[in-house]
Amino acid sequence: MGWILLLLVVAGCFWLYRELRCLEGEILTEIAQDKETRRSENAVTPSVPSQDVVNDEDSQQRRIVAFVASLPGCAQKEVYAHFSEIDRDNLQNLLRGMANDGLLRRERAGNSYRLYPV
Repeated sequence: MGWILLLLVVAGCFWLYRELRCLEGEILTEIAQDKETRRSENAVTPSVPSQDVVNDEDSQQRRIVAFVASLPGCAQKEVYAHFSEIDRDNLQNLLRGMANDGLLRRERAGNSYRLYPV
């Protein structure tokens, strides 16, 4: 009888431990989302003329160069946020192509890139 009670206590403690770890993961996720939200709310938006969505690649390149020139060293993630009307994959390819063409300079910074005007 004593062993059964001991096994129930150990199993209960193990279950509680797993529940707490799950809860901790959810809390950490919420904290990260809150930080990202606050960061985007507090971000200073440079004075780049806003235009309607334009599909012309040259126009997009000019707008991106103007944005980067107004915020040298900005993170590529900031460009994604500012040009949200452009699909992220397309924007990533566009930025990579612009760097290869010498229109921008990209420097690796953690899991993103810093962008500088040329």
